[in-house]
Amino acid sequence: MTLIRDYSSAQWAREKMENVLPQIQRQLRNSTTEHISCYILGQKLPAVKITGLLPKDDEMTYDIHINGTINGQSFYLQVYSDKDIKSNEDIPPGIRQIIKLEK
Repeated sequence: MTLIRDYSSAQWAREKMENVLPQIQRQLRNSTTEHISCYILGQKLPAVKITGLLPKDDEMTYDIHINGTINGQSFYLQVYSDKDIKSNEDIPPGIRQIIKLEK
């Protein structure tokens, strides 16, 4: 599943991500955070990968959070999956067309 929000400014998108990440980490059990790099439409952007157990059913969730500005449009992107996103092949097919993990 993918969630994309567009924002009027890069600062707003960055603050949104900075506020959301701690909330997600508090909701998950045994969460880990890893800083990674990815490419969206060919532009390299920093990202954060969060892995943890959902408290309700003890299932693992894997999230990648990215914010940035491309072609003057600021955005915050959240990609989440029930399987670990270790390579580009693990990214859900629909979003894989625009996002690539750095190798």
